[in-house]
Amino acid sequence: MESAPGEVVAQFYALNCHMGVWDEGVSGSAQDRDTIINLTRRGSSCFFFPHHPAMLFAAAKELQKREADNEKIRLSNLYTRIGLFVAAGALCVNALVAYLKTTS
Repeated sequence: MESAPGEVVAQFYALNCHMGVWDEGVSGSAQDRDTIINLTRRGSSCFFFPHHPAMLFAAAKELQKREADNEKIRLSNLYTRIGLFVAAGALCVNALVAYLKTTS
C-alpha cells in the first residue's frame, strides 16, 4: 500500500508511542491520522518530550533524563535553602535569648 503524494503517514502504519504508552491503532483517513498525530495533546503523558525536527529518540531520552535530574536538583536546593533559613532564624532567636538573659 503506497501513501498518496504529500501524505506523510502511509495507510498501513499504526499510530503509537515509541515507548508503548499509547496506541491509536490504524486510522482510516489521512485527515484522522493528521489530527491524531499533530493535534492530540500528550504533554501530561509519561515519556512525553516535545517534537523537534530531526531529533532522534536517543537524544530525546537524554534530554528528558537531564530535565528530570535538573528538577531533582532544583527541589533539593529548595529544601537546602529552607533548612538554611530555619537554621538562621533559630540562631537569631538563640542570640536574642542570650542577649535578654545577660541584660536582665
